[in-house]
Amino acid sequence: MLFNKILMPIRVLTISLVLFFFTEKICAQRADDVTPLHRGDRVPDFMFTEVYNYSRDTIRLSDFRGKLVILDFWSTICYGCITTFPLVDSLQKQFNDQIQIVLVGRETKDSVDRFFRLRRRVTKPSVPFITNNRQLEKLFPNTGVPYHVWIDEAGVVKYTAISRYTTVQNIEAYLNREMPPIPDKIQNVYVTSFFDQRWESSLRYYTHLSEWIGRISLETPDKKDGVIYKTWACKTPENLYQIAFNHLDKDKQVFDRPGRTLVQFDNKSDVDCFTKKRYNYQMMVPEYVKTNIYELLREDLDRIFQCQAKVEKREVKCYVLTRIGTLEKIISKGGPVKKTFGYKSIITTDNDSLRYFLNLPFAGFSERFKTIVESHLQLPYIDSVNYDGNVDIVMKAETLDYPSIEKLQTELKRYGLLLEEKMCMLDVLVIKKKSI
Repeated sequence: MLFNKILMPIRVLTISLVLFFFTEKICAQRADDVTPLHRGDRVPDFMFTEVYNYSRDTIRLSDFRGKLVILDFWSTICYGCITTFPLVDSLQKQFNDQIQIVLVGRETKDSVDRFFRLRRRVTKPSVPFITNNRQLEKLFPNTGVPYHVWIDEAGVVKYTAISRYTTVQNIEAYLNREMPPIPDKIQNVYVTSFFDQRWESSLRYYTHLSEWIGRISLETPDKKDGVIYKTWACKTPENLYQIAFNHLDKDKQVFDRPGRTLVQFDNKSDVDCFTKKRYNYQMMVPEYVKTNIYELLREDLDRIFQCQAKVEKREVKCYVLTRIGTLEKIISKGGPVKKTFGYKSIITTDNDSLRYFLNLPFAGFSERFKTIVESHLQLPYIDSVNYDGNVDIVMKAETLDYPSIEKLQTELKRYGLLLEEKMCMLDVLVIKKKSI
């Protein structure tokens, strides 16, 4: 009798533990064994325990019932995601009581926290983050971020869309029950060829051009002995000509730099098409043919687009770096080498207010300065200072990250330098229509 009294609590405890672990296993299976959701499907009310920038330690989507919930899938290596954070923040503040934006990513909570701590120029939106996420990726699989999922006030999927459709106008329309016409995001398809795979092994030589279809990405096939493969995807005809001539020019001119290509057609609509419409170009050439593949590319482009392209000397508006005094102000005084000069993206960890180029060749400074001028001011850059020695130059980070001609002039003046606009004779890739 006494033995039974002792055994009874043990049995109860054993049964309780078995039920607990069985229940946990069932819950885990349900969380992991999920299938993708589409418009009209109800979203399971999972609990997310790795949460960042939120007042609680856990999140359920049901916490926001009665609001439009927008899941914003992102990554710390996605520049496009990070540049939208100011918009995310402003949308959340504007529609505060009516919507809830939740950022969703694979990185751990510690990784996300470190990302923001080390990048002071990145806006951290005032919204919750679900970190170390896997469940929502299984519910809403996607091949690229940023990617948004709109969930209505009752927990039902309304849209799965690319992020550019998350606008003030579309949110207002949704809240006014107007249902904005937001198309579902179509996932990318990656292929190595547009040929029928049944006959592909019999191909020995080809070049082909196809119109670029947004969701289909053409990739270079795996390397095969004795065969040269080249693929250029999502390129305009202008881009393809630039690729060809960059490799054909003996002086290694870079014709995709600002002002280095001139499309000289009579019809403006033809120019727009030539510089905006995108194509895929692919070639397979046996190595024994011993041909210049870039010459082959140029010949194909001439035939297909009925053009003639050649390099000519043309007068082009440029920014020219000149000296307005002696070089004493830039000549290095020696000391340790320090190189932090140049444009820095908002996602870099360099938060210094100054950028340094100390005890290093002037040619290196000029090359970095060229990148800033041409990428931001969109005119060719010419260095006419003609100095080969080492220099000490320090500039404000604000000037280099957000340059204007006025800010650059102010910085250069301190060193006896000037960036002036001039007309210069340059090698230019000129593309014309063939005369009939």
